[in-house]
Amino acid sequence: MIITVEEIVYIYIGVCISMLIFNVFIIFFRKSQYKRFKTRTHDISKLIHVQLEHIARKQPIKRTIQIKLDKMLTAPNKLMAFHEAIEAALEQDAVVVQQYLLLSRPLFGSLAVKYMQKDDIRKAYFAYLMSRYKVCKDIEQDEIINSMLQLIDTKSAYCRENALKALYSFGNEKNVLSAIMLINKNEIFHHEKLLSDGLLSFEGDKARLGALLWEHFNEFNNDIQVSIVKFLHADSDQFKEELYSLLIRQETNKEVKVAIIRYFGKYVYEPMYHFLHTTLTEASDDWEIIAISATVIRAYPTPASIEALKIAMHHSNWYIRFNAAETLNALRKNYNELASIYNGTDRFARDMLLYQDQRTRIKAQAQQQEAVRV
Repeated sequence: MIITVEEIVYIYIGVCISMLIFNVFIIFFRKSQYKRFKTRTHDISKLIHVQLEHIARKQPIKRTIQIKLDKMLTAPNKLMAFHEAIEAALEQDAVVVQQYLLLSRPLFGSLAVKYMQKDDIRKAYFAYLMSRYKVCKDIEQDEIINSMLQLIDTKSAYCRENALKALYSFGNEKNVLSAIMLINKNEIFHHEKLLSDGLLSFEGDKARLGALLWEHFNEFNNDIQVSIVKFLHADSDQFKEELYSLLIRQETNKEVKVAIIRYFGKYVYEPMYHFLHTTLTEASDDWEIIAISATVIRAYPTPASIEALKIAMHHSNWYIRFNAAETLNALRKNYNELASIYNGTDRFARDMLLYQDQRTRIKAQAQQQEAVRV
C-alpha cells in the first residue's frame, strides 16, 4: 500500500485537530472539576462554621453535623474539600479551629478505619492530614494512632513517612518508639536521614524521647542506631559517657562510630582527646574513622593535636589529607608551625595545605566583596 504525500499531510492535520480538541476538553473538564471542588468546599465550610460558632459560645458541637461529615469525608475529594475549608478557617481563628479538631477526634478515628481499606495514595493523604491536625496530641492509645502504626508496616514509603510525621506531631515518645521498633523488627528500609530529621521534628519532650531510644539502643539495627546518634547530636549533651563507651568497643559498627565521633565534635568530652590523637597517629585501615577524626579534632586544639594532624597530612588517603589540612587552616597555624610540611619532601601534603590556604583566602575575599555590595 502506497501512501501519498497529500495523505500524510491530511493524517498530520487530523492528529493536530484531535490534540487541539482533547486539550480544549481537558481545559473545560478541569474548570468544571475546580468549580465542583469549590462548591463542595463551600458546603463543608458552612457545616464547620456552625460547629465553630458553638465552640466560640462554649456550647457542645452538633452531633448530627459530625455524623454527616463522617459520611461525606469517606470520599477523598470531599476530604480534600474539608482540608481546604479547615485551612481557610485556621487563618481566621486558629485557637477555635484547633479546639474543633481535637473535639473531632472520634470523627477522625472513624475515618481512619475506613481509609485503611483504601489504596496507598489515600492512606498517605489521610496520614498527612493527621500530622497537620495533631488530633492525638499527648495521647498514648487511640484508633488513629493504631492506624498510623499500621501504616508503618507497608511497602509505600509515602504512607510510612506520613504516618511517622503524624506520630512525631502527636508528641508521645512511646508511640514513636513503637513505630521505630516495628521498622526494626520487620527489617523495613527507611532512610536514616528521613528518620533522624523526623525525630528532630518530634513535638513532645525530646529529652524523654532520647532517653527512651537510648534505653532500647542495642535492640536496633545499625541504620537506626546512626539515626538515633544523629538525633542526640542535634539535641542532647547528656549521653557523652554512654556514647564514648560504645565508640571504643571494637564490635561497634563503623557508621555508628562515625556518627558518634561527629557527636563529640559538638560536645567536647576530655577522654575523646586520647581517642582522636591515637586514631590520627596510628596505622589503620579504617580511613573513614581517621578522616572524620581529622575534622573533629579542631574542637580539641592543643599542641599535640597539631602534631597529630601533621602526621595525618602524610596519609595516602586524599580525604584524610583534605580534612587534616582544612582543620590546620581553621586553627590558623602560622608558617613556622607548618614548616616541616611546606619544606618537606611530601609534595601531596604540601599541595593540599597550599590548596586549603588558597581556598580560605578566596572565601574571605568573596565575603568582603559581598559585604561591600550590601
